[in-house]
Amino acid sequence: MHTDNEYQSKLERLLVLQGTDPGFFVLAVHSFIESTLRERYCLMEAEVSFTELVKVFKDDSTQDAKAGQYFNTRIRILTALKEAHKAVNDVRHRFSLMSEEDARIATVHLKEFCSLVGIPDSTVLVRLHEYLSLWDARKPLGVLWDEYERLYREHLIQQKEKEDLIDDMMVLTELQQTTQWLNVQLIIMNQDMKKVELLQNRDHKKIDELRRKRYELTEELKRVNSEAAQLQGVRVAFDALQKMSLYTRTRGDYERVVVRLSFEQQEVVNHISLTSDFLIRGRAGTGKTLVLLKAMEKVTGSPEPEVPVPSYLLLTYTNALVKYDRYLQSVFASDRDEDSLKTADAFMLDTLHSFDPLITVDADILSELLDGIHIHPLDSKGIAHEIENFIWAGDLTKEEYVEQMVKRAGMSVSLKQDQREAVWGIKEEVEEKLAQRDGKPFRYLRYLLLRNLETCEDFSAFQVDYLFVDEAQDLDALTLKVLKKLTRRALILAGDEQQSIYQQGFSFKRAGIDIVGTSRLLTLNFRNSVQIHSLAERYRTNSGKQSARETGVEAFRDGPPVELFQKTSQTKALAHIAKRVRFFIDFLGYERENICIITVSKSLFGIIASALDEQGITSEAIVDADFSFSSSGSVRLTTMHSAKGLDFPVVLLYLPGATRQHSEYDGKVNDMLLRNLIYVSLTRAMEHLNIFTLSSSSCHAIQDLKALVPVTIGP
Repeated sequence: MHTDNEYQSKLERLLVLQGTDPGFFVLAVHSFIESTLRERYCLMEAEVSFTELVKVFKDDSTQDAKAGQYFNTRIRILTALKEAHKAVNDVRHRFSLMSEEDARIATVHLKEFCSLVGIPDSTVLVRLHEYLSLWDARKPLGVLWDEYERLYREHLIQQKEKEDLIDDMMVLTELQQTTQWLNVQLIIMNQDMKKVELLQNRDHKKIDELRRKRYELTEELKRVNSEAAQLQGVRVAFDALQKMSLYTRTRGDYERVVVRLSFEQQEVVNHISLTSDFLIRGRAGTGKTLVLLKAMEKVTGSPEPEVPVPSYLLLTYTNALVKYDRYLQSVFASDRDEDSLKTADAFMLDTLHSFDPLITVDADILSELLDGIHIHPLDSKGIAHEIENFIWAGDLTKEEYVEQMVKRAGMSVSLKQDQREAVWGIKEEVEEKLAQRDGKPFRYLRYLLLRNLETCEDFSAFQVDYLFVDEAQDLDALTLKVLKKLTRRALILAGDEQQSIYQQGFSFKRAGIDIVGTSRLLTLNFRNSVQIHSLAERYRTNSGKQSARETGVEAFRDGPPVELFQKTSQTKALAHIAKRVRFFIDFLGYERENICIITVSKSLFGIIASALDEQGITSEAIVDADFSFSSSGSVRLTTMHSAKGLDFPVVLLYLPGATRQHSEYDGKVNDMLLRNLIYVSLTRAMEHLNIFTLSSSSCHAIQDLKALVPVTIGP
């Protein structure tokens, strides 16, 4: 094995090449990597390809990888390295040109390879890394995008009547394989002819037969080459897509490996004093969760001797997001206590058990108690919604609800004062009956906990010094009131009202939380490519959700275009989704766990999984109790609701129609909630976003989305 000095000497040679011809630099980087791996595995003279060497090294590194690494990012970079080598061969054999972005990609591959193989950091590596200053400045590269867009869209316009790039790429691949086979057969045929012709007693009949076969092979080769030539545009478009995907993936992986706060994020962390409540505001992808985790480090980091670390919890809305945030935590500290992260409901239920350990959750009890009760214009279901999601959720008093006639914004029907009086009477009867039952509705548990806290002389034993709350816009006023009560020092919130998908009438003031002067806005989108971010923002703005209080949010990483596929039936849509997943795996080299299919309902998981099975692709649902984000080898399935807070390199969004309508809300509110859900789903994609719809869909929210995506491929 080389000594550290020998490695540094080789890296010095690379440093000399950096900034000269990009193609030569990339070629030199790959030569350095190949020679290092050949020596590592004692294969200096063996006939083994670069791709095979990297695969062996990747397998070794995967076994040694630290559990919980965010998407095993460093290992993923090795996959991109293999893909990049195809272009390197063109430099070697065809003297092809490469761009400075290719050189930057190679610099990232070199940096992470050195880290994985154990080559120590040095001034040479630092100087090589300086070449990435443009990436560190987080600026999009419009020239690269413009060239890519031109090549790819020219192909898509021609393909409107076909499935898409997949079919032609499969045909082209088969033609190329046939060409290789025919060339080999011609070489063998020519060798056989030479042998026969060298014989003293030539067999002219055999020579004629060989010539005939050679002629047939030659004609077949011409025909195959002619067909392949007609698909040259497909090859150009695919090469453009592959190059842009390689760029996007490598730059995205680089951002995740370097995991550091931007100047803006650091400024927000600095403003969190931990002496007062604080709100981190920002739209999808701006890093609110990262800032929360870094703010938690302010609590746990470097306590004074003999001073205990303050108590703290990170709370969020769904179990899926709890699992995901735990996964993200492993990037920063693998030994962090998993009990420090819970759902808000789990935390409140644990606290309520301190007052009454026999209390359980009963999701059906309210329907049971109200069965057969009607107050025009509300049926029993409407009354249940009014009590649970308006009165309890808002922690309203009788004076507010009946006498002051607090507005019921967004509800499908209006209620007069006498009707409200009747509803309130039923609410009190329900609460009396619930007092005799151990099982309680979810929302009533929070209501009951708040009443217990208000009547308890000293509840300090239940309090936590600091509560950090992710996706706070999905928590109602009642829940936030409870959390405020249970916070001893400061409540640190992160949220975006543009992503609210569960409740109306969000108000921190109603919850008793004062964030005047203690909130900060994040404006740089780290998650989504410029193309995905642009579509999501145009959709949000066109939906009338522009907030006058907020400035624009910007993305910085170029990526492939968002694509929309419109099908005439669900069968065709699912078959195309499965083919597209296969395309991302086989042609673009994505790991299965980095691909997520988002759809409107869990009821669709079964037929989606069946369509994937037909392509030999396994899948697993994020909402399953035993699902883990650290698992690999399967495509992820999730609903639009459960996708909240998550992100994936590749997202296929299946929108066969609208989500379930809430009969208690009016049409305007239902439309707004659906649009918020679509916005949330769009912004889960980091690099590739494919949208699938049905031509029969009459949903306005989906039609508006289709109008924003310029290329629709069918039928």
